[in-house]
This record gives sequence, structure tokens and C-alpha cells, in this order.
Amino acid sequence: MEPTPPEAPPAPEQRHTITGIAQWRETLLGSLAAAQQQACPRIVWCDPSFARWPLSDTEVLDALRAWLHPQRQLLLIANEFDTLVRAHPRFVAWRQRWDHLVLGRKVVRQFAGDTPSFILAGTQAAWLTRPEFFIGVYGADPVLVQQVSEQASEWLDSRTVNGFSSQPLGL
Repeated sequence: MEPTPPEAPPAPEQRHTITGIAQWRETLLGSLAAAQQQACPRIVWCDPSFARWPLSDTEVLDALRAWLHPQRQLLLIANEFDTLVRAHPRFVAWRQRWDHLVLGRKVVRQFAGDTPSFILAGTQAAWLTRPEFFIGVYGADPVLVQQVSEQASEWLDSRTVNGFSSQPLGL
């Protein structure tokens, strides 16, 4: 169930349109900056694979480093993490140091076709309505934040299991 925009549009400063990968990158950075300012204890990112997210981008990793402290947690929800490992070696290397604070949740197979793309970071949220084109909405609009928060809870509580080991298994 996807969040839908409210009937009456919010004030312009509360909700922004995302129309491409460059704006998605800025959204990611903006949400991390807001989370740091708010001392947000938890950020949730969700995407089927994170393949096209700019997770190995230097600025994104720097923003993650600035935000991530003990008592904070980054939760990743994905259908699988193999693609992320191949596409984002810098992020994966960075995560190994923080594996106790950066947790992965793998989507249960029966829900894999419905996995949304979103960010939830304190009073900021983003939802990609067309993730293949990085088109969606972002902002501090309370309705959007509430809808994304409800989705995050639903996916974390009933549609995922622990996944994304920081150390590859092998013999």
C-alpha cells in the first residue's frame, strides 16, 4: 500500500518533487543532514536492491559518518543485498566497521514484488513513486512522514527477516 499525497497540497517548503538521480542524491544528503541536526536515532532506507542509489558517493559516506554515532541505527530493507555488495564496494567496506549500527533486513520472498523505495529520517521522508526514474516526493510534510513511517513499520515488522551479513560466509 503506497502512501498517497493529501488532497490539499502542503506548504511548498514542506514537500518537494524529486525528478531524477541528481535530486535523489540531494534528497539523500539532505535527509542525512536533517537527521544529524535532529540527532535522529534511526534512519530507514528501503529499495529492492539499492543498485542505483549513490551509496559509494564520497559525500554520502561523509554524511553517514557525521550522523552515525553509538545509539543510532541505519536500517536497510531490500529484496537481496548481493547487488548492493557488487555495486557499492566503498559503502560495503565502510559498513564493515559499523555493522553493529547498520543493519540489513531482507524482504520475505512473497513480498519481493512490492518492495517500495523510500527514506525515513526523523521528521523527513522521501517516497519514490517511479523508482526506475527516481521520481517521487520528499520533505517534512507531516502527512508524508506519517505515511512513510507506517510503511517502514509494516515492512520491518512483518515483511522482512534479518539479512546482509557484514562478513561474507565461506569455508
